Amino acid sequence: MSKNLTRKGVAFGALVALGSSVITGAPAFAVDNVALTPNTGTSYLTTLAGAFVLKAEFGGAVATSQLGDLRFKIDQTGDKVVSAAIGSDLTGGGASYTFATANSSTANASFVTDKLPARSTPAVDGEQIAAYTETAAVKLTVSGTATVSANVTAWLDLDNDGVIDTTEYSSPTRTVTFHKVADLTAVTTLTAPVAGAASLAASSVITPELNSAMLANNAVTVDFAGGNAQDGNASFADAKWSATGTTTVAGGTTYTAQLKVDGTAVGNVASQSVAAVTVSSITAAVTDTTDTEVIAPANQAATLKQDKVRTGVKSAEVVLTLKKSDGKAVAAGIPAVVTVASTAITTPATALVKINGTAAAAVGQTVNLNVVTDANGQVKLAVTNQLGTAGDKLTFTATSEGVALDTNTGNLATGAQGLELLWANAAYTIVRADDFADAGQRSIASGAAASLSFYVRDNYGAPISGAARIYATTPAGDATVDTHIATITNGTGTITVTDKSDDATSPVVVTAEVQTQNATTLNWSQLDVTNGSEQIVTNLTVTASADTIDTDPSATYSGSITDQALTTYNAVVGGTAPTHSNAVAITASANVGGKVTVSAPGLMIKVGGSYFKDSAVVLGAASNGDVAFSVFSTSTGEKTVTVTAGTTVKTTKVTFANASTSGASWSWETTPSSIGAGKTLVVVAKLVDKFGNAVDADASKVSVVYDGPGLLIGSLPATTEADGTLTFRYLLGANELGSASIKLTYAGANGTLAEASNNDDVVATKTIKIGSLPVAAAVAGVTKAVNVTVRNAAGQGVVITVNGKVVIARRAAADVQPFSAKTTAGKKTVVVKVAGKTVATRTVTVK
Repeated sequence: MSKNLTRKGVAFGALVALGSSVITGAPAFAVDNVALTPNTGTSYLTTLAGAFVLKAEFGGAVATSQLGDLRFKIDQTGDKVVSAAIGSDLTGGGASYTFATANSSTANASFVTDKLPARSTPAVDGEQIAAYTETAAVKLTVSGTATVSANVTAWLDLDNDGVIDTTEYSSPTRTVTFHKVADLTAVTTLTAPVAGAASLAASSVITPELNSAMLANNAVTVDFAGGNAQDGNASFADAKWSATGTTTVAGGTTYTAQLKVDGTAVGNVASQSVAAVTVSSITAAVTDTTDTEVIAPANQAATLKQDKVRTGVKSAEVVLTLKKSDGKAVAAGIPAVVTVASTAITTPATALVKINGTAAAAVGQTVNLNVVTDANGQVKLAVTNQLGTAGDKLTFTATSEGVALDTNTGNLATGAQGLELLWANAAYTIVRADDFADAGQRSIASGAAASLSFYVRDNYGAPISGAARIYATTPAGDATVDTHIATITNGTGTITVTDKSDDATSPVVVTAEVQTQNATTLNWSQLDVTNGSEQIVTNLTVTASADTIDTDPSATYSGSITDQALTTYNAVVGGTAPTHSNAVAITASANVGGKVTVSAPGLMIKVGGSYFKDSAVVLGAASNGDVAFSVFSTSTGEKTVTVTAGTTVKTTKVTFANASTSGASWSWETTPSSIGAGKTLVVVAKLVDKFGNAVDADASKVSVVYDGPGLLIGSLPATTEADGTLTFRYLLGANELGSASIKLTYAGANGTLAEASNNDDVVATKTIKIGSLPVAAAVAGVTKAVNVTVRNAAGQGVVITVNGKVVIARRAAADVQPFSAKTTAGKKTVVVKVAGKTVATRTVTVK
């Protein structure tokens, strides 16, 4: 703020010469003693509808007794329409003035205001000020229709003559301009709307910059249009005017925004179009690692999904997946708003937690992130937590195109549920490492030994680490636990049990627990586990002999191939289980707890929740010894499955058919890329699925279009054969030259050709050149002979020389004509001429 305040015209030396009696009561020498500035803000510009308030402030050289002499001088430019009213605020520091009746002049360009009324007892606002803490001001208004300016000066009129004397303190002169709205310019920007949002947002920059505090109430607005958009009042901050307009943003709609000042439009019309709504669902989960746990929520009302991060881990990734109504991923660039609530974050600071680089809010508050989908229709959020303290929790919600994130789609889970991300300590589980069907049984021949393996992992899928062991016991006399303590390595510990029971009707009960060692005391203690009890029990069923198959599997089974690539998964170790469709279930029966090996080359075998490739071990069920498993295949045809228990071996056949229709493709097989005129064009194409299996498509699912010369022999095919092929022929005339184009279409997974929406047709096109083909020859040296194959020379004379000697001279009888000439061993130069022209010269080695 400039305070170029002066005491005019009185030289210090002159005052001294006058003597002390002359200068009694005169202002002392000083600067910066009268200031004149906008009551609020810095700009001296407003509009014709505004009222501009300038406040006067005083320096210490001004006696408080002189403050009541304050007046303001107004010099007008343009039409003489300015009015000025003096006022004061005795207690509020300029927050609320009481103004006197305005002064004005219609005859002269300049005028002065009255002084403030004398103070009463007690003094009230609108009366003379008598202390520096009290504020005086002048309020300017105009009544014209054109842009007008006023030069304003504040001074202390000590002699009450209405003239700024050289001996009176005065302020710098300030120029206040009242702009006609038509003289303003503005640039408005409309923030890209998001379908489903409840408002539009726009910002504008007005030139010249107005003093927002000196405008009429709600003088600046934004006119929003499109859909049911409502106008919004604008507020000024950071050198721009911002406004929101309530609406429900709809897809496939264009929205506009234009600034208005005092009801008059100013500047450009900003426009944004919202694409048609494609989002149908939004789900979310933490990326599954050995430090995170993805948890399926319970199917009950108001239950959100709560995924976990291992305590102490400082980073995790949350992935939002947006899909269309057909279940496919949305396109890239779809905007979404993610809201992250700080449900619980450890002190000292929420700034230690960030989402995509944005600091989390204080506990109980939220932050919003504007994001867009990637090419997979996903939004990936990098979450960092510098402490990773147990109990830290963030809650994620999101919207896109009016659709809300819903992590629990169970039929009992009402409402859209968000995702909680919780930092939590590890919890451990112990399982039998070979008991994939969770039977809890194992057979053992009388007096024999059995090895039992146990696997211990935490809820994040990582094997237990550190000093840990399996401790196992059996009832006295039933058996000997030969290795009753087993160190756990990579999560696995194995004990050996020998049967000593004389009662073959009752199982031997083996109880195992996990123990960990205290690093300080070196004492071992039982570890709490989460799967039901603190121990795991295995019942060893004693049999008279080794494992056998009591009931054979059926001789044959049949089913369809799966649509997913075969992926192994061990439920004991944990991780993300694959999804395989079209399971073929196979059952047999063995002794209770019997060990059965299944061999199925090329197939996926599912036992319990685990998936194995080619072979697996199955234990007989606890109650009846039933051996149950399923097989999957990605190739069609008959497959062999072998079941072995002890020395008993059984086989069964499984026939897989009904090829998958997703990911299908055409191949052109023996279809040529060019053919000579007068020939028969034979087109052979093959349709296979994504695994290479032949697709036997019926008539409603295949279309063939041929565009070119020739006479069709028979009819165009409308199906593929069992081997996935289709064949058709065209007889080409001797003078028919040019090209032929072929288009093959398969209806795809949805079974509909050329559908208007969600089209997944599989299309292949090929162009075949028709006309005279170039003559070519291939030469090879073999044992005691030279072989030559001449192409596209039917009916023409062929002469072949070897080292300059003619060995063959006759006409080619076919388009592909082989020749062979005997010769001696060694390097030979072979020249091939057709119709007198050399088509090949080669040097070959004859053995």
